[in-house]
Amino acid sequence: MDLTKEPEQDDPLTLNAVGVFDPSGESLRMMAACFAEEYLRLGFPPGRVLALFESPRYPLANGALKTLGYPTILSIVANAARVWSPAHRSHG
Repeated sequence: MDLTKEPEQDDPLTLNAVGVFDPSGESLRMMAACFAEEYLRLGFPPGRVLALFESPRYPLANGALKTLGYPTILSIVANAARVWSPAHRSHG
């Protein structure tokens, strides 16, 4: 029994994407920073967040690593960790 079907043309839950030309690469850096921040806020340590970028199971993060390079991603994760890692926050 096949439980798949094509979505209706007006289905509001259909995923749609729009490509945006960004020769500066700034949008990719912003996406990588958001990804790092999200997982750091969930409590992942910086090393584990970096491992997510290295994993092909996370294609957007891994693509950012391949495009921006390891040093840039390492810097993005380190900067986000300064703000969002539990070990780096004061509980004043």
